[in-house]
Amino acid sequence: MNTNVDDDMKIIRGIVSCEHIDFNDLGWINCNLHNADIDDFENRRDYDKAIKTNDEFLFIFLIIYNFEKGGFDLKLECKRQCNWYKKDSKNNRVKTHPVSVLLALNELKEEYSADSIDQLLKIENLADKWFKKAKSIHKSKFKRCFNERGFNSKYLESLIEFYKSGKIKELRKFVIKNQFDKAHDLILQNIRGIGPKLAKFIVRDLAFSLTEWGKSEKLDWSWFKDPEILRYIVPIDRWVRRISLSIPLICSRLKKELKCSDLADNTNRSLDEKLSLTISKVCYEMKLNPMRFDLGAFLFGVYEIQKRAHISEIYEKLKEKFL
Repeated sequence: MNTNVDDDMKIIRGIVSCEHIDFNDLGWINCNLHNADIDDFENRRDYDKAIKTNDEFLFIFLIIYNFEKGGFDLKLECKRQCNWYKKDSKNNRVKTHPVSVLLALNELKEEYSADSIDQLLKIENLADKWFKKAKSIHKSKFKRCFNERGFNSKYLESLIEFYKSGKIKELRKFVIKNQFDKAHDLILQNIRGIGPKLAKFIVRDLAFSLTEWGKSEKLDWSWFKDPEILRYIVPIDRWVRRISLSIPLICSRLKKELKCSDLADNTNRSLDEKLSLTISKVCYEMKLNPMRFDLGAFLFGVYEIQKRAHISEIYEKLKEKFL
């Protein structure tokens, strides 16, 4: 395999500026909102403003992420056939569990004549009532039982407490200040059902909206005393893992981080944690935004590779595209 460092750096820059990265495409978030009968966003500016100023929408954002990424596999088609859905209708179907939870939230608002989440918080045993209604909606609307494996009303209880205690505002403040480790830990310690990987997805997507540099390809060293904090905004999925490992520069650095000669000797969990750190450090040294690399690698895999391929084949595809 070609190990030309200059070529690898060009490939990394190409991924950071990947043509498939389109922040105006609000993707799965709008699809979830459509299906839950909640107003969607016409443009990224309005979405970013909601993330920055609207606690109730940030609460909805966390609900969607919690249940969308929770491993539930029942899906439905997007109501309005939005652009993101049309790109790949086979893979971009919306999972039903977050939709059921949000529809239940809407019904509770109507039932108790509540105009906001704040008014709903006055209801006794809100989590239990919300969970019971979500199960009922899921069964009647989707003809399936709500997947309760490892999930119960305590999940909703933790989300309610996260909102009620003001931690929503705290989360936003940490991300704005580039304190991604604190934002990551705040989520892990307070919201049931969210693990380290999902917490990284949440912090990364919030950073796109809340930080001044979030969507930029460039990274200013002066913003960070320690590049290790960037690993909290680099979640690793299968495409990011496979594409990263196909690039010799990143792969060799990862082996040094793991102090090994063969990556097969390591579990996915330890490999992925070190891979987040390695990507962060490589991008930091190149003054590139690691979040853009993370998203670009995922999208390159989805749209350019699309199916399982050997590491060497992926690297050849990257060279063909970016060199």
